[in-house]
Amino acid sequence: MNKKFSWNLLSRYRGELYGLSIASIMIFHYFEDTSIYGAPHTLIQKLSYPYMHYISSLGVDIFLILSGLSLYYSMKKDPHIFHFYQKRLSRVIIPYLMIGTPFWIIRYFLRGSGTPMQFLKDLSTISFWESGNRQVWYISFIIMLYLIYPLVFQYLQKISFPVSCCAVMLTAFSILCCKTAFPSFYSNCEIALWRIIPFEIGVYLGVKSYNKETIPIIAVPVLALAGLFLRRAFLFHGFIFIDGRFMSTLYAFSLLLLGACICALFSNRLFHRILIWLGNNSLELYLTHVLIRGLCLTASIPTNNPAVYCLVLSTSLFISPWIHTAASQISARIVARA
Repeated sequence: MNKKFSWNLLSRYRGELYGLSIASIMIFHYFEDTSIYGAPHTLIQKLSYPYMHYISSLGVDIFLILSGLSLYYSMKKDPHIFHFYQKRLSRVIIPYLMIGTPFWIIRYFLRGSGTPMQFLKDLSTISFWESGNRQVWYISFIIMLYLIYPLVFQYLQKISFPVSCCAVMLTAFSILCCKTAFPSFYSNCEIALWRIIPFEIGVYLGVKSYNKETIPIIAVPVLALAGLFLRRAFLFHGFIFIDGRFMSTLYAFSLLLLGACICALFSNRLFHRILIWLGNNSLELYLTHVLIRGLCLTASIPTNNPAVYCLVLSTSLFISPWIHTAASQISARIVARA
């Protein structure tokens, strides 16, 4: 094995890492439901405990690190800001509207309440920032990040490691100030606010990956063990620097490095093809399984039931590639006409 770990591995195996990320998120949502509504079987309860403690929602943090990294490649390929907004926003907004519009309509019929204004707030995701409706918080959050990214892109080549660390700590300090000054807003949106940090890490790693910079290979297991230590210290001893989500980001970063190494070492073609397929359809898989699950909960269908959740996932896996293909075609036409 090469004695150096290249940051470029994060880009080379980006598809596989996205696939691992979305798979972990879909599994997390099931165990989240069993922790809230109860595990129907003893075996599921035994599986739920270690998963919720050692994996939990870390897939989201990994997803955002990869998103930050990917944007650097996108801007280097075509630095035109208008083109960037066209491609990135249409990639998110079109599949969201294709899936989200029928979801919110059906949900309002199922609930039998709500106003047209509330419907528009939910569909536009404004309700997340206003009242903490987390149904599709990720969509609202990633759109905000896409809008901001081109404004900082030109400065990335000049950012050193100490400066990036200062930026992360400044973000954390700002979030804590927000918690004190605007507790209601923080309570509604903390799930997104702390996720700015993994995105920042990804933005910094985008430069490292693009330039094919390296670190000693021994640093990978050291970082992984450090992440595991922080996770255990937080979970079992109440040891915490700033916030649980901040600690989770550090742990997610270490798992991301391990995932890249595993992808590099494990050459099974089927393994890579499955993960790449999941990664290519990751946004659609996220939207479909989250929203179908949301409809089930609205209709009082128990998603902690493994049969029900398997049906949710099967439906998501079946329709996601169709939505991805249709959304990609619409997006390509929009970009071509501009």
